[in-house]
Amino acid sequence: MTNRAKFNLFFLVLAIILLVLNIIISFQENKVEWFRLISNVLLIILFSMNIYNENKKQKQH
Repeated sequence: MTNRAKFNLFFLVLAIILLVLNIIISFQENKVEWFRLISNVLLIILFSMNIYNENKKQKQH
């Protein structure tokens, strides 16, 4: 795994923690902020795709 992929993995873990925190906050406030949840899911998808692309690139070399 390249340094770039590790960097993306770190941010992926942070994005997942953020998503969990936002879900907990939503339950406590009894209102769902869809913008926050959707943006968190998009972040998770972004970092996952970056890791996938980095690993694919590494296998080609």
